[in-house]
Amino acid sequence: MPEDNIEENELQIRYSEFFKANNIYAPGKIEISDKLSRTIIEIKIVKIVSPWEGTVDFVPGKQYKKIHLL
Repeated sequence: MPEDNIEENELQIRYSEFFKANNIYAPGKIEISDKLSRTIIEIKIVKIVSPWEGTVDFVPGKQYKKIHLL
């Protein structure tokens, strides 16, 4: 298992639940873990728009909530 060789101050990124949308393979779930702080960040991808043009705007309070990680 890869985590057997991880030093305590390193991050581990896991990709799973892959799906295909418009000839693009993407992970449906991305998990980032930090063994030292015992922190896990989980990202779920539910939709892909392709082709896509524009910018990504992150506005607090607009369909997500701001969470302090540290």
